[in-house]
Amino acid sequence: METISDPELAALRTSFLPLIGLRLSWLAIPDAALVGFEPSQLAVIVNTLLDGASLVLRHVRQNGRISNISFRRLTGHSYDQGITFFKRAVTSGVLERKGKAAGTHYVIPGRS
Repeated sequence: METISDPELAALRTSFLPLIGLRLSWLAIPDAALVGFEPSQLAVIVNTLLDGASLVLRHVRQNGRISNISFRRLTGHSYDQGITFFKRAVTSGVLERKGKAAGTHYVIPGRS
């Protein structure tokens, strides 16, 4: 196994500093569900959820917006899962809702 030098470790610490204590209010696992999982299982669940979220955010950055149907095509999730995702993303300020009914789409806050 390769060792990490002190300067490399310091650089890693500096780059991860903004993440220390970061709370993702839109990523929540109910307390009752936590008791049934080992920490490694929770890590897999969280990483899977973050992978899906990063796909959506990358799509919004590249295309300027995303709709529920685009979300479903991109992630393979259901309509209801899209509604839940967008509700949490909007409530936490990650995305902003625009339009109505079939024209509803989501953008990065502060952008059109």
